[in-house]
Amino acid sequence: MFSFEEAVTWPLASVWKDLGAPIILAVAAALLAAAWPWWQIRLRGARVQRLIERELEEIAPYPDTPVKNVPWWEHLRREFVHEELFAKGHISTNRDFLLSLDADLVYKVSQLWLAFRQRNHVQWLWFMEELANDDRVGSKKLTAAQTAWSALINAEGPPRATDRGRDAAEPIPSQLLDARLASYASLFELTEYGPKESPRQLADSARAERATTLRNWYYDGGGLLLSNKAFPAFRLAQAHLTRAGSTDSDRWTAFSRLRTELKVDLGVRDAAEREIEMGALPSPILG
Repeated sequence: MFSFEEAVTWPLASVWKDLGAPIILAVAAALLAAAWPWWQIRLRGARVQRLIERELEEIAPYPDTPVKNVPWWEHLRREFVHEELFAKGHISTNRDFLLSLDADLVYKVSQLWLAFRQRNHVQWLWFMEELANDDRVGSKKLTAAQTAWSALINAEGPPRATDRGRDAAEPIPSQLLDARLASYASLFELTEYGPKESPRQLADSARAERATTLRNWYYDGGGLLLSNKAFPAFRLAQAHLTRAGSTDSDRWTAFSRLRTELKVDLGVRDAAEREIEMGALPSPILG
């Protein structure tokens, strides 16, 4: 005969024996399923941190001495995977694993590449030094690279300040770019004024005709496409065609500046290069 207590506990024990193990396995599986994405993000973040350390070791300038008409930022010949990960347009896509990294590291790396895009040499050197001394990604090679960049920029002299703001790297809207490409083609032909050493010598009538052609281009709709930098350059070039006292050299300089602004509007020349004359194309790194 079973006692009362045995009669009560026996069914419970039997139920637990039958269902306990499946319940434990189900709970464990649920916890694993919930933790797996988090664990994958952590692993990916660790790999990104190692990638940052490896790539920053190769950030040294090349060549490490100034080259005529080549701005300091053109001495960075390599492209880096982690630079793209921290690009403004990719942050939302890479948010999860970026948040898995150390917040201080994310801040330093993002500010480093923001300074580079803005051509801000002071902040570029500052955050490179901060990263060189960082326990997570710092290295002797990065320290040497920071020293080389500092020597290069100081040897070139103080770079001109630029007007690049935090949104300077935003892409040109496709509709505006298409309209500029169609309209600037005819305008670009009108900016030709010969080589700098021997600018074209146009007669008064020829200059007046070109000034009229520029005026017609502007009021036919081209003027609406000019940026706030290209517009005054356009007006100045147009004015030099008929302005008393303007020389062929003055006109060459004005049209050269206008061409530069048109290239900036089309995105084929960096806004920070406005004051830098075009030089020889830098040779690529081999190997």
